[in-house]
Amino acid sequence: MRSKPTLKAIIPIVTAISLVAATIGGCHLPGRKSRVTARADRYFKAGEYDKAKIEYLNLLRLDQQNVAAFQQLGFIWYEQGDPLRAIPFLLRARELAPKNVTSRAKLALSLMAIGQSAEARKEAVSILQQDAGNPDVITLLADASLTKEEIAATDQQLQKFPQKDSAVFHLASASLAWQRGDTATASDQVRQALASEPNSYRPHSAMARIYGLQNDLNGARQEIKTAAELAPLRSSERIKYAEVQAHVRRPIICRPGLIWLGLPLPRKITMNRSRCSKTSQAGIRIIQKHRCFNRRFGWRKATLAKRLGS
Repeated sequence: MRSKPTLKAIIPIVTAISLVAATIGGCHLPGRKSRVTARADRYFKAGEYDKAKIEYLNLLRLDQQNVAAFQQLGFIWYEQGDPLRAIPFLLRARELAPKNVTSRAKLALSLMAIGQSAEARKEAVSILQQDAGNPDVITLLADASLTKEEIAATDQQLQKFPQKDSAVFHLASASLAWQRGDTATASDQVRQALASEPNSYRPHSAMARIYGLQNDLNGARQEIKTAAELAPLRSSERIKYAEVQAHVRRPIICRPGLIWLGLPLPRKITMNRSRCSKTSQAGIRIIQKHRCFNRRFGWRKATLAKRLGS
């Protein structure tokens, strides 16, 4: 089975695209650039991401400084469930347009998705200095706050959030309460979020965690199912629901899935170590410590350090 390329291998590809564009970009008529852009945007809006990728890459051949092309390629990879591939494009978009909050917010989400919570938090803090009401970033900042100092700083930032009656505000408040160990306040905030936006997938996903902590597995499964139905096609909520369905059909814990879903560990764990991979055994150890583990990207943190330090 072929392994996915690491960020270290992907970055030179993006650089090569820019170099090729620098040599041939001036040979094309200005009208071609606008036609390629129109086709790429049309494919993107229609959800035809593979075709859109080709056109945005063609656009970079014509204009190696095109911020929109780098941004949209990053968005596409993220929407296709591959934040590791999205990051190089979003980093380049940040270099070209540091005040582009939309692109930087997606970069922060991508970093969080691969387990780079410290870098994601740093990016989120910078974004909120420009846009204190960014809904995606404020919840990310709360989720990435682990120490007492970070929780206190995030709490201060949360008070600047303009929409205090929104589900986003309540979910961020719930996340901080969870970090403090205040499950009662967290539960209350999640219920307020659900009442505020009952058709949003995020409150239902958080409510599943509440039911899980209360050992109400049926309630947790129902909320995860509702969240999956409301969430975008390639969202983590849909993956969580698939994991729950797999666990129901085969209740042998041989992979790091349950704590990621927010479900409590059963008292008796049936495990056949001969059938478990090294990754699964590592996941079981992490589950026993009640820590989260990103199965897909958990071992790739070191590859980002040098690139993100710039």
